[in-house]
Amino acid sequence: MPNGGSDCCGTCWFNRRNRGKRGYNRAGDTDVEAYCEIRDVRIENPFWTYCANHPHRRPQRDPIPIGPIMRAGEGDSSGMGYGREVWIPSPDTEEVRQHLLEILNRLPTHMAADRYPARPG
Repeated sequence: MPNGGSDCCGTCWFNRRNRGKRGYNRAGDTDVEAYCEIRDVRIENPFWTYCANHPHRRPQRDPIPIGPIMRAGEGDSSGMGYGREVWIPSPDTEEVRQHLLEILNRLPTHMAADRYPARPG
């Protein structure tokens, strides 16, 4: 099944068609529509639609919508034709804002000294 990347809605656990599982197992099912459970939107072309909550990007199953929904665009600078463009902008709610702040607070505040051993002399 051709697609624009394995990080698409067609393989996402938040796609209602996939019944909470990730991967291609339910890709051919037609008894359930492709629908994003956390963004409350019907996904017309799930194998060419993407977001930051996909398991390849957020393996800890984050149900708070992060960033916009992207879909296949006209192409990118590589000339391969797999560019992505914003389809639905990022949700802007207090819950989303607080969640993003929590994510930022969990990031390391400094790099370990041995991470970059080639220091200026």
